[in-house]
Amino acid sequence: MLVDTKKWKYSILDFIIEEIDEKQWNKSGYTIPLLQRLKKKFDNVVVMNFHDELVKGPAESFFCHAIPNATHTCEAILAVKKPSHLNMGDNLDYSDVAYGAKKVGLINIKTDKMMKKVVLAVQSHQERTLKLESSDFKRQCLPPDILEKVWEISLSSEMALFPKYVKSTTNNLRSDFDMAAKTTLCKVDVEEILKEEEWQSFFKSYK
Repeated sequence: MLVDTKKWKYSILDFIIEEIDEKQWNKSGYTIPLLQRLKKKFDNVVVMNFHDELVKGPAESFFCHAIPNATHTCEAILAVKKPSHLNMGDNLDYSDVAYGAKKVGLINIKTDKMMKKVVLAVQSHQERTLKLESSDFKRQCLPPDILEKVWEISLSSEMALFPKYVKSTTNNLRSDFDMAAKTTLCKVDVEEILKEEEWQSFFKSYK
């Protein structure tokens, strides 16, 4: 039985548009109200800036500056020349294409095991056969008005938490945000992809 479908039915675009509409939009966002609630209960709440280039990354920021008396852990982290772990999200592009093909009847997928197999086949076709990457798929991104709201919320939160950092790096923050607006804040345009003869042929011939 194919049970693991929630992550394909509800994308980041759906979430953002639902949360940041005319009725719910709040410039304070989520972080600031949460911080205010926590500070009512705890007197040692620390907020660290993981984008601070003066530290190696989240691990150093957390164990060397946020957590008190973690001396040995901090020293071990500082002794490593490069961070051993990068916080990278899962790429669901190929899963989205496979699940989309199932929804429109291009392929019959009955189990999670078979879904994983089809996802790998989609990835192989895109990367090995077509010599492309998932980033080359047509994408569906947020409308400009929603993007500006997300930017205002992000900037407002950053200003409230790290005003000195933001004032010196606003241009870089905007540049990073504009890049995200074209990549991580988008989803693959499955409907348009599945209209392409290449992918129609791929799924119809898949065994």
